[in-house]
Amino acid sequence: MFPAGDECLAAVRSIQDSFVGEVGISAWNGFAVERLVALEGASLQRDLIAVLRAFGGEPLPRLWLN
Repeated sequence: MFPAGDECLAAVRSIQDSFVGEVGISAWNGFAVERLVALEGASLQRDLIAVLRAFGGEPLPRLWLN
């Protein structure tokens, strides 16, 4: 969960065509909740990184990007 709102929903939905697995996002009470499912770990990692980058903010740890 991330403290966020409609701007997070719009950011993730704007990149929804690039996901390999299935990604869902909901927002209520100022929080965004993401649900990710993929057939393999690499696809799940790719989709998670895309979602986190869509939110902006802090850069991702370098270890996640290898």
